[in-house]
Amino acid sequence: MSQPQPPKRRKTDKMPYISRRSQHRRILFYGLLPLLVHQIAIITLNCGVTSPRLLSATGIFANYALFFFLAVRQDGLAIKSVARQIGYLDGDVHPRDRIPHGSKTKVFLSLPALIGLRTALTLVVAYNPSSQPIGSLSRPGWWVWLFFNISIYCIILDFWYYCAHRACHEIHSLWKFHSLHHTTKHPIMRLASYADLEQEIFDTCVAPLLAYLTMRAANIPLDFYSWWICLQYAAHSETAGHSGMRAYLTAPLTFSRALQSLGAEIVIEDHDLHHRKGYRKTCNYGKQSRLWDLVFGTRGERLETIPANLDWNWGIDLPLFGAYQCQDGKT
Repeated sequence: MSQPQPPKRRKTDKMPYISRRSQHRRILFYGLLPLLVHQIAIITLNCGVTSPRLLSATGIFANYALFFFLAVRQDGLAIKSVARQIGYLDGDVHPRDRIPHGSKTKVFLSLPALIGLRTALTLVVAYNPSSQPIGSLSRPGWWVWLFFNISIYCIILDFWYYCAHRACHEIHSLWKFHSLHHTTKHPIMRLASYADLEQEIFDTCVAPLLAYLTMRAANIPLDFYSWWICLQYAAHSETAGHSGMRAYLTAPLTFSRALQSLGAEIVIEDHDLHHRKGYRKTCNYGKQSRLWDLVFGTRGERLETIPANLDWNWGIDLPLFGAYQCQDGKT
Protein backbone atom coordinates (compact mmCIF):
# COMPACT_ATOMS: atom_id res chain seq x y z
CA MET A 1 0.00 0.00 0.00
CA SER A 2 1.51 3.31 -1.11
CA GLN A 3 1.84 6.16 1.34
CA PRO A 4 -0.04 9.42 0.67
CA GLN A 5 2.06 12.10 -0.97
CA PRO A 6 3.16 15.05 1.21
CA PRO A 7 1.33 18.32 0.55
CA LYS A 8 2.89 20.75 -1.94
CA ARG A 9 3.21 24.15 -0.30
CA ARG A 10 3.61 27.47 -2.05
CA LYS A 11 6.54 29.65 -1.06
CA THR A 12 4.16 32.03 0.74
CA ASP A 13 2.21 29.42 2.70
CA LYS A 14 2.41 29.40 6.48
CA MET A 15 4.72 26.91 8.17
CA PRO A 16 4.89 25.46 11.70
CA TYR A 17 7.76 25.59 14.14
CA ILE A 18 9.40 22.59 15.80
CA SER A 19 9.78 23.10 19.53
CA ARG A 20 13.32 23.13 20.89
CA ARG A 21 12.06 21.38 24.01
CA SER A 22 11.06 18.30 22.01
CA GLN A 23 14.45 18.28 20.29
CA HIS A 24 16.34 18.48 23.60
CA ARG A 25 14.14 15.72 24.98
CA ARG A 26 14.88 13.40 22.06
CA ILE A 27 18.62 14.08 22.00
CA LEU A 28 19.12 13.67 25.74
CA PHE A 29 16.90 10.60 25.99
CA TYR A 30 18.69 8.65 23.27
CA GLY A 31 22.07 10.17 24.14
CA LEU A 32 21.89 9.14 27.80
CA LEU A 33 20.60 5.61 27.15
CA PRO A 34 24.05 4.09 26.45
CA LEU A 35 25.41 5.74 29.62
CA LEU A 36 22.63 4.08 31.61
CA VAL A 37 23.29 0.68 30.02
CA HIS A 38 27.02 1.18 30.57
CA GLN A 39 26.52 1.88 34.28
CA ILE A 40 24.15 -1.07 34.73
CA ALA A 41 26.70 -3.35 33.05
CA ILE A 42 29.44 -2.15 35.41
CA ILE A 43 27.26 -2.77 38.47
CA THR A 44 26.20 -6.21 37.22
CA LEU A 45 29.74 -7.26 36.34
CA ASN A 46 31.08 -6.24 39.75
CA CYS A 47 28.24 -7.61 41.86
CA GLY A 48 29.64 -9.87 44.59
CA VAL A 49 33.32 -9.50 43.68
CA THR A 50 36.08 -7.96 45.78
CA SER A 51 38.32 -6.62 43.00
CA PRO A 52 36.79 -4.36 40.31
CA ARG A 53 36.32 -5.78 36.83
CA LEU A 54 36.48 -3.77 33.63
CA LEU A 55 34.11 -4.15 30.70
CA SER A 56 35.59 -5.40 27.46
CA ALA A 57 36.51 -2.85 24.80
CA THR A 58 34.28 -4.68 22.32
CA GLY A 59 31.29 -4.49 24.64
CA ILE A 60 31.77 -0.78 25.29
CA PHE A 61 32.14 -0.03 21.59
CA ALA A 62 29.06 -2.11 20.69
CA ASN A 63 26.97 -0.36 23.35
CA TYR A 64 27.77 3.18 22.20
CA ALA A 65 27.79 2.43 18.46
CA LEU A 66 24.42 0.66 18.52
CA PHE A 67 22.75 3.40 20.55
CA PHE A 68 24.28 6.07 18.28
CA PHE A 69 22.78 4.30 15.28
CA LEU A 70 19.44 3.98 17.08
CA ALA A 71 19.44 7.70 17.92
CA VAL A 72 20.12 8.77 14.33
CA ARG A 73 17.62 6.29 12.90
CA GLN A 74 14.85 7.31 15.30
CA ASP A 75 15.63 10.96 14.67
CA GLY A 76 15.23 10.42 10.95
CA LEU A 77 11.97 8.53 11.35
CA ALA A 78 10.50 11.21 13.61
CA ILE A 79 11.45 14.05 11.26
CA LYS A 80 10.22 12.15 8.20
CA SER A 81 6.87 11.41 9.85
CA VAL A 82 6.37 15.15 10.40
CA ALA A 83 7.62 16.17 6.96
CA ARG A 84 5.28 13.81 5.13
CA GLN A 85 2.33 15.54 6.78
CA ILE A 86 3.40 19.19 6.52
CA GLY A 87 5.38 19.13 3.25
CA TYR A 88 8.86 19.90 2.01
CA LEU A 89 10.79 23.02 1.07
CA ASP A 90 10.56 23.98 -2.62
CA GLY A 91 7.85 21.33 -2.87
CA ASP A 92 5.83 23.36 -5.36
CA VAL A 93 8.74 23.16 -7.81
CA HIS A 94 10.57 19.90 -7.24
CA PRO A 95 10.10 16.71 -5.19
CA ARG A 96 12.79 15.43 -2.87
CA ASP A 97 15.60 13.55 -4.58
CA ARG A 98 15.86 9.78 -4.51
CA ILE A 99 18.89 7.62 -3.83
CA PRO A 100 20.91 7.60 -7.08
CA HIS A 101 20.67 4.49 -9.21
CA GLY A 102 23.37 2.01 -8.33
CA SER A 103 24.21 3.76 -5.03
CA LYS A 104 21.80 2.07 -2.64
CA THR A 105 24.44 -0.23 -1.16
CA LYS A 106 26.82 2.69 -0.54
CA VAL A 107 24.06 4.78 1.04
CA PHE A 108 22.77 2.03 3.33
CA LEU A 109 26.24 0.94 4.47
CA SER A 110 27.77 4.39 4.88
CA LEU A 111 25.71 5.46 7.90
CA PRO A 112 26.50 2.49 10.19
CA ALA A 113 30.12 2.53 9.02
CA LEU A 114 30.57 6.23 9.77
CA ILE A 115 28.78 5.96 13.11
CA GLY A 116 31.08 3.10 14.05
CA LEU A 117 34.11 5.12 12.99
CA ARG A 118 33.08 8.20 14.98
CA THR A 119 32.28 6.08 18.03
CA ALA A 120 35.66 4.35 17.84
CA LEU A 121 37.43 7.71 17.56
CA THR A 122 35.64 9.07 20.62
CA LEU A 123 36.46 6.00 22.70
CA VAL A 124 40.12 5.86 21.66
CA VAL A 125 40.74 9.55 22.29
CA ALA A 126 38.69 10.30 25.40
CA TYR A 127 37.42 7.18 27.16
CA ASN A 128 38.85 6.48 30.62
CA PRO A 129 38.03 2.94 31.87
CA SER A 130 38.28 4.06 35.49
CA SER A 131 35.66 6.79 34.99
CA GLN A 132 32.09 5.53 35.35
CA PRO A 133 29.04 7.35 33.92
CA ILE A 134 27.59 7.84 37.40
CA GLY A 135 30.74 9.68 38.43
CA SER A 136 29.98 12.40 35.88
CA LEU A 137 26.17 12.39 35.96
CA SER A 138 26.06 12.73 39.76
CA ARG A 139 28.08 15.96 39.77
CA PRO A 140 26.07 19.22 39.35
CA GLY A 141 29.19 20.90 37.94
CA TRP A 142 29.28 18.36 35.11
CA TRP A 143 25.78 19.36 34.05
CA VAL A 144 26.64 23.06 34.23
CA TRP A 145 29.64 22.53 31.96
CA LEU A 146 27.54 20.34 29.65
CA PHE A 147 25.12 23.23 29.16
CA PHE A 148 27.95 25.44 27.91
CA ASN A 149 29.87 22.70 26.13
CA ILE A 150 26.97 21.73 23.86
CA SER A 151 27.13 25.13 22.18
CA ILE A 152 30.87 25.75 22.50
CA TYR A 153 31.75 22.38 21.00
CA CYS A 154 29.24 22.60 18.15
CA ILE A 155 30.35 26.14 17.25
CA ILE A 156 34.03 25.14 17.26
CA LEU A 157 33.17 22.01 15.26
CA ASP A 158 31.34 24.24 12.81
CA PHE A 159 34.38 26.49 12.43
CA TRP A 160 36.58 23.63 11.29
CA TYR A 161 33.82 22.29 9.08
CA TYR A 162 33.17 25.76 7.63
CA CYS A 163 36.84 26.22 6.68
CA ALA A 164 37.11 22.87 4.92
CA HIS A 165 33.67 23.10 3.36
CA ARG A 166 34.21 26.55 1.91
CA ALA A 167 37.67 25.58 0.67
CA CYS A 168 36.16 22.66 -1.27
CA HIS A 169 33.79 25.06 -2.99
CA GLU A 170 36.26 27.84 -3.74
CA ILE A 171 39.47 25.93 -4.52
CA HIS A 172 38.96 24.07 -7.78
CA SER A 173 41.39 21.25 -6.98
CA LEU A 174 39.48 20.41 -3.78
CA TRP A 175 36.03 20.28 -5.36
CA LYS A 176 36.58 16.64 -6.38
CA PHE A 177 36.47 15.70 -2.68
CA HIS A 178 33.02 17.24 -2.21
CA SER A 179 31.32 17.00 -5.61
CA LEU A 180 29.55 13.68 -5.00
CA HIS A 181 27.65 15.11 -2.03
CA HIS A 182 26.39 17.93 -4.26
CA THR A 183 24.87 15.67 -6.89
CA THR A 184 21.69 16.03 -4.83
CA LYS A 185 19.94 19.41 -5.10
CA HIS A 186 16.94 18.52 -2.91
CA PRO A 187 18.56 16.21 -0.32
CA ILE A 188 16.95 13.61 1.87
CA MET A 189 18.29 12.41 5.21
CA ARG A 190 19.60 9.15 3.78
CA LEU A 191 21.90 11.21 1.54
CA ALA A 192 23.46 13.13 4.45
CA SER A 193 26.39 10.70 4.42
CA TYR A 194 26.44 10.26 0.63
CA ALA A 195 29.85 11.74 -0.11
CA ASP A 196 33.36 11.10 -1.38
CA LEU A 197 35.58 9.08 0.95
CA GLU A 198 37.79 12.07 1.78
CA GLN A 199 34.80 14.13 2.86
CA GLU A 200 33.36 11.26 4.88
CA ILE A 201 36.61 10.88 6.82
CA PHE A 202 36.94 14.62 7.46
CA ASP A 203 33.32 15.05 8.56
CA THR A 204 33.30 11.91 10.68
CA CYS A 205 36.72 12.02 12.34
CA VAL A 206 38.92 15.01 11.52
CA ALA A 207 36.52 17.89 12.28
CA PRO A 208 35.20 16.35 15.54
CA LEU A 209 38.76 15.61 16.66
CA LEU A 210 39.96 19.14 15.85
CA ALA A 211 37.05 20.58 17.83
CA TYR A 212 37.85 18.32 20.78
CA LEU A 213 41.56 19.22 20.71
CA THR A 214 40.69 22.92 20.44
CA MET A 215 38.61 22.73 23.59
CA ARG A 216 41.31 20.80 25.43
CA ALA A 217 43.90 23.36 24.33
CA ALA A 218 41.64 26.09 25.73
CA ASN A 219 41.46 24.12 29.01
CA ILE A 220 37.69 23.68 28.75
CA PRO A 221 36.53 20.58 30.69
CA LEU A 222 35.28 17.95 28.25
CA ASP A 223 35.32 14.32 29.33
CA PHE A 224 34.19 11.37 27.23
CA TYR A 225 30.57 11.54 28.43
CA SER A 226 30.27 15.28 27.74
CA TRP A 227 31.81 14.84 24.30
CA TRP A 228 29.38 12.02 23.62
CA ILE A 229 26.34 14.21 24.32
CA CYS A 230 27.80 17.06 22.24
CA LEU A 231 28.17 14.66 19.31
CA GLN A 232 24.51 13.67 19.65
CA TYR A 233 23.51 17.32 19.27
CA ALA A 234 25.76 17.71 16.24
CA ALA A 235 24.34 14.56 14.63
CA HIS A 236 20.77 15.79 15.15
CA SER A 237 21.50 19.04 13.33
CA GLU A 238 23.24 17.19 10.49
CA THR A 239 20.26 14.86 10.10
CA ALA A 240 17.61 17.57 10.21
CA GLY A 241 19.60 19.79 7.86
CA HIS A 242 19.28 17.23 5.07
CA SER A 243 15.58 16.51 5.63
CA GLY A 244 14.09 19.34 3.58
CA MET A 245 11.18 19.51 6.03
CA ARG A 246 9.20 22.72 5.57
CA ALA A 247 9.24 23.90 9.17
CA TYR A 248 11.08 26.35 11.37
CA LEU A 249 13.50 24.00 13.09
CA THR A 250 16.60 25.58 14.56
CA ALA A 251 19.60 23.58 15.75
CA PRO A 252 18.79 23.25 19.48
CA LEU A 253 22.05 24.59 20.84
CA THR A 254 22.01 25.92 24.39
CA PHE A 255 23.04 29.33 23.01
CA SER A 256 20.20 29.30 20.45
CA ARG A 257 18.57 32.50 21.65
CA ALA A 258 21.86 34.41 21.52
CA LEU A 259 22.53 33.13 18.00
CA GLN A 260 18.99 34.01 16.99
CA SER A 261 19.42 37.59 18.20
CA LEU A 262 22.43 37.87 15.86
CA GLY A 263 20.64 36.25 12.93
CA ALA A 264 23.17 33.42 13.21
CA GLU A 265 20.88 30.51 14.07
CA ILE A 266 20.61 27.80 11.43
CA VAL A 267 17.35 26.35 10.12
CA ILE A 268 16.66 23.50 7.73
CA GLU A 269 16.27 25.81 4.75
CA ASP A 270 19.81 27.19 5.11
CA HIS A 271 21.54 23.94 4.20
CA ASP A 272 18.79 23.10 1.72
CA LEU A 273 19.57 26.30 -0.19
CA HIS A 274 23.27 25.48 -0.02
CA HIS A 275 22.58 22.26 -1.93
CA ARG A 276 20.19 23.94 -4.35
CA LYS A 277 22.65 26.64 -5.39
CA GLY A 278 25.49 24.22 -6.03
CA TYR A 279 29.18 24.85 -6.70
CA ARG A 280 30.62 28.38 -6.92
CA LYS A 281 27.46 30.38 -6.29
CA THR A 282 26.42 28.81 -3.02
CA CYS A 283 26.22 30.10 0.57
CA ASN A 284 25.54 28.83 4.11
CA TYR A 285 28.61 26.66 4.66
CA GLY A 286 27.91 25.95 8.33
CA LYS A 287 25.87 22.98 9.59
CA GLN A 288 25.48 23.80 13.30
CA SER A 289 24.88 27.55 13.04
CA ARG A 290 25.30 30.48 10.67
CA LEU A 291 27.77 32.21 12.97
CA TRP A 292 30.78 31.71 10.73
CA ASP A 293 28.71 32.52 7.64
CA LEU A 294 27.77 35.77 9.36
CA VAL A 295 31.37 36.54 10.33
CA PHE A 296 32.81 35.78 6.89
CA GLY A 297 29.96 37.17 4.78
CA THR A 298 28.56 33.98 3.26
CA ARG A 299 25.13 33.96 4.89
CA GLY A 300 22.35 33.44 2.33
CA GLU A 301 18.84 34.88 2.20
CA ARG A 302 15.98 32.54 3.05
CA LEU A 303 13.03 32.13 0.70
CA GLU A 304 10.40 30.31 2.76
CA THR A 305 11.55 30.36 6.40
CA ILE A 306 10.87 34.07 6.75
CA PRO A 307 8.99 35.89 9.53
CA ALA A 308 5.89 36.46 7.38
CA ASN A 309 5.48 32.71 6.86
CA LEU A 310 5.95 31.54 10.45
CA ASP A 311 2.79 30.48 12.27
CA TRP A 312 3.60 30.70 15.98
CA ASN A 313 0.23 29.15 16.80
CA TRP A 314 1.25 26.00 14.94
CA GLY A 315 3.81 24.28 17.08
CA ILE A 316 4.94 20.68 16.62
CA ASP A 317 6.77 18.43 19.06
CA LEU A 318 9.01 15.81 17.50
CA PRO A 319 7.74 12.45 18.81
CA LEU A 320 10.00 10.60 21.19
CA PHE A 321 8.69 7.25 19.95
CA GLY A 322 6.79 6.30 16.83
CA ALA A 323 5.43 8.63 14.17
CA TYR A 324 3.96 12.11 14.45
CA GLN A 325 0.17 12.28 14.31
CA CYS A 326 -1.34 15.61 13.33
CA GLN A 327 -4.09 16.70 15.70
CA ASP A 328 -4.86 20.23 14.57
CA GLY A 329 -5.96 19.64 10.99
CA LYS A 330 -3.41 22.08 9.58
CA THR A 331 -1.91 19.60 7.14
